[in-house]
Amino acid sequence: MNEIDKFINLCETELKLEEKLLIEKREDPNLSFYKSLPICIIDAVFSIGVKYKSVEMTTDAFIKYFNLSISRKDTKIEYGINDFISNIDSIKNGNSMLDFNKVAKNVFNNMQRTSSRGGILKAEACYFVAKVFEKHKINTLADFNNYKNKETLDDDICKVKGQGSGIMLKYLYMLAGSSNVI
Repeated sequence: MNEIDKFINLCETELKLEEKLLIEKREDPNLSFYKSLPICIIDAVFSIGVKYKSVEMTTDAFIKYFNLSISRKDTKIEYGINDFISNIDSIKNGNSMLDFNKVAKNVFNNMQRTSSRGGILKAEACYFVAKVFEKHKINTLADFNNYKNKETLDDDICKVKGQGSGIMLKYLYMLAGSSNVI
């Protein structure tokens, strides 16, 4: 058992978090998060280094721009990676190229970058993370959670500019429902 597994085990046995949630009648926060892998990506990418209120505004702006109806409870009709890529691809400039400045400004209402020095727009990072999922044929939360080759997927995601530390990736796993990530 490695150090992380020991820590997780200690937290589970000593803190008894599940019991506390039941006693205090609190719901697992993941149960009320959007049931959409692209929204998890947006939240994870835009959360790094900012106050969470700006992330909520960014996510809301994206949902409003495309007039989406994304549920926090229902997974029957899930807005997937293919939908996200198609929506972003629809925003072209005059020469049929994606204009990420336009996407960041008009769709996300957020011009933040992954780094203050040489970082790409977070909107662009979301798109390229989604393209990694597309490459691995992952469209929904269920596809992601059931995917067997996570190591290769993680490596590919960490190759997206600004995502190399893996912090966003751990948060993405948590948002997607993993209870094994801190």
